[in-house]
Amino acid sequence: AYHSCSPQDANKQDLTFLLLTLSINLTALIYANVEAIRGRSIRTQYSESKFIGLTMLILLQAFIIGIPLFIVAYDSPTARFVVTSSLAFILCTAVLLPMFLPKRRYLLEHQEQQERI
Repeated sequence: AYHSCSPQDANKQDLTFLLLTLSINLTALIYANVEAIRGRSIRTQYSESKFIGLTMLILLQAFIIGIPLFIVAYDSPTARFVVTSSLAFILCTAVLLPMFLPKRRYLLEHQEQQERI
C-alpha cells in the first residue's frame, strides 16, 4: 500500500493545469513547424529544419507510446515512476541531440579543414 497527498479540489486543478500545458505545447509545436517551413531556403550550413522535423517525429512517437503506458502504469507508483522517468529522458534527449550534434559535427569538420591549411 502507498499514500499520497493531494488537494481537496484536485480534479479541477489537474484539468486546468493539463489544458494550460497542452495549449502551450501545441502553440510551441505549431510555431516550430512554421519556422521550419520558413527556414527551408536557408543555406545548408545553418538550416536545421531537417533536425527540427526529426525532433518533432521523435516527440510524437514518444507521446503515442508513452501516454498509453502511463495510463496502464498509473496505479503502480513504481511502474509510474519508471514510465515517467523514461519519458522525461527520451523527450529531453530527442530535443537536445538533434540540436547540438549537427553543430558539433560541423565544428569538428571546420576545425579539421583549418588544420590542413
